[in-house]
Amino acid sequence: MNTYQLARLMDCLLIDPEMSSFGLIQMANVSKDYHIRSVICYSNGISVLKNALRNTDTAVNAMIGFPYGQQMINEKVYEANMCYQNGADEVSFVPSYLSIRDRNHTHIEEEMTRMLGVATRYGKKMNVVIDPSLFSADELSKISRMVKKYGFDSMMILSNGLTEDDLIIIRSTTNREIRLEVLGEMSFESMTALVKCGVSRFGMSRPEMIIRDYGDKYGR
Repeated sequence: MNTYQLARLMDCLLIDPEMSSFGLIQMANVSKDYHIRSVICYSNGISVLKNALRNTDTAVNAMIGFPYGQQMINEKVYEANMCYQNGADEVSFVPSYLSIRDRNHTHIEEEMTRMLGVATRYGKKMNVVIDPSLFSADELSKISRMVKKYGFDSMMILSNGLTEDDLIIIRSTTNREIRLEVLGEMSFESMTALVKCGVSRFGMSRPEMIIRDYGDKYGR
């Protein structure tokens, strides 16, 4: 693997609430220089990033409902529409954690169906974001089955408190039909271990540091 191939497995995570437009543009410039796969930001940063990344191979990914998916379905659907209209290449949304805990599967399925409907309308990608540390094994298995059932592009997993057992549940449930991405700060060694557990993408705030260190170490 060379540094370009590594960069295409990585996303730049820009969901810091203190991030300014200037900061977004700075990280967009870094991301395009390293050919990082995408930048992930809140919906209000889409227009800024889309303009900064015009004519590059770095995509723009809007994060909706972070951190707990507390918005109503209509709000998420409206926001997803606006994100795509403003130039987002993909949208990643957090399902209602309250509904997952309440076993309100009807609500979750409606939410997933309507969000996928928006993505289909624009011919764009849609991802689901989940924090395994907040759920039981049964809840995690159920949400993974739904992600597989509706055929989302990927399942994005927060690394805080993530265990190998969590990944076993998710991977065995999705049967490798759904791409897994881990979001959070980590080393290249941690990434390598996660690849063995079926993870194929990584999102972090400074992915260029991993890429640069990899190039220095292996000369690729």
